[in-house]
Amino acid sequence: MIVTATGLNMRLFGGVDITVDGRPVDLSTSVVYRGMMLSGVPNWVMAVGYTKSSWTLKIGLLGKSFIELLRHMDARGYDTATAVAPDGTGTAPIIDLDAGYMLRAKHALPRQGDEMPWQIKNVFIEDRKMFRGSVVTDALEFSSRLDREFDSGRATVEGAGR
Repeated sequence: MIVTATGLNMRLFGGVDITVDGRPVDLSTSVVYRGMMLSGVPNWVMAVGYTKSSWTLKIGLLGKSFIELLRHMDARGYDTATAVAPDGTGTAPIIDLDAGYMLRAKHALPRQGDEMPWQIKNVFIEDRKMFRGSVVTDALEFSSRLDREFDSGRATVEGAGR
């Protein structure tokens, strides 16, 4: 017996509806930063392994980068990190698979950029070179609750100092 169609439809992130400040996020407009963060979505880190190599090789690189990011934030008192793709960033599909379930979900998937750190490499050696550099770059914006309260004028004089 040959089954020619499975009818599988992808549900990104388990079907969770992602919102930022009460507004739904259109994942198809997000660009993936270093294969782990979505532009415009604060504190969102994901892990997607290689499609043509060992899944866990990529996950190990992403895990180390995530720890580096958390240490950077903790050392400076930040509680929020947001990847911000530059205006005019060219994009391409996030995963290079032509399976039917991928093609059906293509319109809803985040995108990858056309240059680093927005590109997703599917070769461990190339990725390892990129991940040797710091995960913290000017493509990330950081803030803390105190910064946000001060910017909105809600911070008290006692709470404004660090």
